[in-house]
Amino acid sequence: MLEYKKRILRKVSFDLVIFENELNKAINRLPAKEIDELRSWCYGAFSCRYFEVFNRSFFPDREQKLISTVAQKPIVFSPEV
Repeated sequence: MLEYKKRILRKVSFDLVIFENELNKAINRLPAKEIDELRSWCYGAFSCRYFEVFNRSFFPDREQKLISTVAQKPIVFSPEV
């Protein structure tokens, strides 16, 4: 199943939206061990093009935590000396 998902991702790698949809389908359908292998393969094969997609898809909680942390911290501007 993992090799099949890799083949699909290679074929749709020309389009960001389709690629992200297929990646999310693969993550939802593969067992945890194969997801780890898929993650390693994705970052190795496509990280220069789809790094943000991988971060959103493989670590969705991390992105949400980062957004909520940034929203809670006040922005303080200090005058330049």
